[in-house]
Amino acid sequence: MNYIDFKLFIIIILSGIYIVKYTKDLIKIKDVYKVFLSSVIFSVIFYFANDCKSACIIKYLITYLLATSFYEIFVKIALDKMAGFLNKQKTTKK
Repeated sequence: MNYIDFKLFIIIILSGIYIVKYTKDLIKIKDVYKVFLSSVIFSVIFYFANDCKSACIIKYLITYLLATSFYEIFVKIALDKMAGFLNKQKTTKK
């Protein structure tokens, strides 16, 4: 677990959720690139805040890869199921 920065992991997941949900009409580039750009920005901030050396670059790259994979495999599916459940609840109440 030395190769994962859990704070950065959570920030990447949450920023991915925010970007996908709230920036559809704001910026006309793919969500994948927006999440990547925000991850790079947060990684640079963490790099300078933690006064890291080159070892942190590998750690941040692995964190980014794991966070985006975790998002695609678990979070995105869970959010889609919750949205479907909530839409189903709204239609049955009418």
